[in-house]
Amino acid sequence: MSSKQKATQQLKYVILLLLLINHVVCKPVMHTYIDESAPEISYSSYFENWKQAWLGAGWEIKVVSLQDAMINPLYSKFQQRMDEKNLSHSPRHSYMRNLAMSGATKHGGYYSDIFVFPLQKVTSDDIDEEGYIKLPNSGELTFHDGVGGSIVSGNLAAWDRINLYLVDHIEKNAYDSFQKLEKKDGFIHFERNNMLINVFGRHEPGICEKTKSKFVARLHKYDLRIMNVRPMNKKLRDMIIGRWFQFYRQHCWYGVIQSSQLGVPFSDPNVRRRL
Repeated sequence: MSSKQKATQQLKYVILLLLLINHVVCKPVMHTYIDESAPEISYSSYFENWKQAWLGAGWEIKVVSLQDAMINPLYSKFQQRMDEKNLSHSPRHSYMRNLAMSGATKHGGYYSDIFVFPLQKVTSDDIDEEGYIKLPNSGELTFHDGVGGSIVSGNLAAWDRINLYLVDHIEKNAYDSFQKLEKKDGFIHFERNNMLINVFGRHEPGICEKTKSKFVARLHKYDLRIMNVRPMNKKLRDMIIGRWFQFYRQHCWYGVIQSSQLGVPFSDPNVRRRL
């Protein structure tokens, strides 16, 4: 083998090694939207649990903001249309989060509201050769909770496309705008990769089997109402949510807690020590 061939082979090896390193160290990114200029909306109560849950599942997290939305060329037009509809607070933010995803990301990706929690950990099969998370449906916009739109994936073109639609179809909130899209074939893929889990009661023995084909669990206030979860103060609620997802990871992902130990995971002192 000539010195030129050896040099070429070594270069290929270095490139392959760099690609491998990039593949290993890169983690997918889960985005959420927080407008820190809006003190009337409380994000802190769920955010830390949301953050730790996605980090524990192998994701990096990135918070997109109103400043990211303002980068988007459509921002002024959105502002005008929302002013015409007298939208403020949460309804306004429901549109800004989509605009922020277009402004803050170069490739698009995943977005999650802070009441959505992962049920699966990331594997190497979820990452492409360039280190990015693989997007379903060829990168077209996908709602993973049916028509809810609280956990969404799509490439940048998909996020841009939904914003072009929304700016001309402002309703009382983005959820209502999405409902008008439900019957438009191919615009959005509506999939049900979520499930309701009552994390405030006894741990179900078959929970791992029930969740293995689902991506996320939602804990929106309306979901809690459907499950007849009794009202509780935020501190207690957040403690229970955080401990439940720690318990779930230990039991379903790592097998540290066996089925024979299941019960109410927040009252068993042996389980508490493990968490």
